[in-house]
Amino acid sequence: GLKTRRPFAAGQEIARELPLVICSGDSSSSTATALPAAAHALRDLVLPDVPLNVRSLFESSGVSISPEALLVFSLLVLRWSGLRQGGKSSPRSACVPDLPEGPRHWLALSETKRSLFERCATVQRLMSEARLRGLLAFEVSDDDVLDADLRRIGSTLCSSDAPFVPAAFALLNHSCSPNAMLQWSASQGHVILSCLEPIAVGEEIFVSYVCEQDHVLSRRYYLLQQQGFRCLCKRCQSNFCGVVEAPVNGWRCESCSACLPDDLFQCSSCSSSVTLAMRCRREERHAKVMQLASRASTLARSQQFTSAAQLLARALESLRSLRPPTDVWLSRLLTSMRNVLLAAPPGSVAPDAVKAIDAELERQSAAYRAAVAAEAVGAASLGVAQSEEARSWSVRMLRALRLHDPSEIALRRGRKRRVGPRGDGGYVVWDEEGSPLCNALLSYGVDTNVDFELELACAGAKVLMFDHTVRGPPQGHPNITFRREALADRAVEGICGTLAAHLAALPLVPGPIMLKADVEGAEFAAILSTPSEDLAKFSQICLELHWLGRPSRGGDFRIKALALERLSENFVLLHAHGNNYGDAVEVAGCTVPDVLEVLFVNRSFLDPEGFVPSSRGLVPDVVLDSSNCLFVPDFELRGPPFGADVLAR
Repeated sequence: GLKTRRPFAAGQEIARELPLVICSGDSSSSTATALPAAAHALRDLVLPDVPLNVRSLFESSGVSISPEALLVFSLLVLRWSGLRQGGKSSPRSACVPDLPEGPRHWLALSETKRSLFERCATVQRLMSEARLRGLLAFEVSDDDVLDADLRRIGSTLCSSDAPFVPAAFALLNHSCSPNAMLQWSASQGHVILSCLEPIAVGEEIFVSYVCEQDHVLSRRYYLLQQQGFRCLCKRCQSNFCGVVEAPVNGWRCESCSACLPDDLFQCSSCSSSVTLAMRCRREERHAKVMQLASRASTLARSQQFTSAAQLLARALESLRSLRPPTDVWLSRLLTSMRNVLLAAPPGSVAPDAVKAIDAELERQSAAYRAAVAAEAVGAASLGVAQSEEARSWSVRMLRALRLHDPSEIALRRGRKRRVGPRGDGGYVVWDEEGSPLCNALLSYGVDTNVDFELELACAGAKVLMFDHTVRGPPQGHPNITFRREALADRAVEGICGTLAAHLAALPLVPGPIMLKADVEGAEFAAILSTPSEDLAKFSQICLELHWLGRPSRGGDFRIKALALERLSENFVLLHAHGNNYGDAVEVAGCTVPDVLEVLFVNRSFLDPEGFVPSSRGLVPDVVLDSSNCLFVPDFELRGPPFGADVLAR
């Protein structure tokens, strides 16, 4: 990290540096040029008599070069050639500081690893072309290229109009509520570190590696995937503990213009309902705005800046009536408009147009930063019950999570198996030999993967799928019916429905019925509002339980305990796996994953002697379980409440 030696006021420049490498020119074409900023020209880094012309290398290699590949290539030239000193070139020059190691966990991901190796091949092709021309005398291994690429990734702290790799600024640490920000000044060729709020002497400087306007879960996923760490800043802890996230992104309520997050089906300001017609209407308007922005981008690439600015002005007018002033989409469109205006020939746009855009961006930034700062309050210890009554309910919740093992009798007739993908979207089920897994399925929560539902649909099951936040599943099937409704503890026609109401809508088919739900905390109220006789109609239930250790999210400990106890009346918990994107929290002296994937099996579906309380808990099974995030250790569920009883103190 970096700390200050003197105090700084909000808006004050803290420092600036010439980045180690920048990528300038038109980064979308093969005529881009890589410039190590420390020397201002790539040819200054090799022998003076042999200038290295990157453009000609493009043409000779015949490959499309991405900005990322250019940056890696430049880093390698910097590292291996070194700066000229007295007409000589020294290998592995000390003039290039050691960059952070970078996210080596990416090598464990097949898709990401493939893109790394594809970029490695491109860089090696450039290197080979340079050696054939006598421009470079050294060779590098694939491991060297991959290492340089990962160090580049690990050093890139924020998005920028011009990609760059910083030197000293690579030491800056992250916070979702930063006190400073990095800006790229193309005119000066510098990266500028500016103060966002007063910073005292010796206080650490933080920047955000992510878009601060993003939802806490989006920030968590991005940082784990891109950087390999779990953010525990004050803002994230407050969000996970139930401090409501500032409504900076979303839609304008049609009744009161308040900010309405995408997943809400009722405005928290005026209590008006968000109907399906409203959702479709706003999404269609947003799609038209994006079409205008895309056309403007095409015109700008063709140097038709005036026409591009006119289209963007129309898009902005429409988006301002659709989105709140702090929304990230509005910020992106304003930035696009600013870039077009700056690129336009002098005199072709109003002289104050850029100033007006800058003023609006500044107002937007101040508004959402104030909202973000309000979230970053001191969070209480995670999962700690604040009263004896709350602690009593938390103990009851834990006891309802007592894990059971299938007995030898049960294992003669059936087994656990995984249905769906290895990662998110796959679930462990109990499969009785000779019997269909299910003839009907109620499924809640549609993401980018519906392999679980497809596998059951292909086996003949009728699937009724619900999600109010998407237009439909990514894949269809004749046996799958989709309804754009939310799961709730009450029914509102065309907006949300209860488990009992949706059960009644299932096709009348004989045989077992299954339930699958991943609804971000809405599961507890929905289960609690469902009569036991309706729940008992399910043969097995696959759930993702959210916020088990957070009494302020998804219902308090009382709601969660009563919901799980209602399940325990007819079901046994036969499998559990912690989602390691979440935290492990302490509740009533027990450590539990905050997010838990579970399988409840109906007692009538099993032999009366088919299950026994587990004496060992569960260690993730390589066949059944899949780590949700490969970059952090998986959770082991050995002690109470899974592998032992929860004892009252």
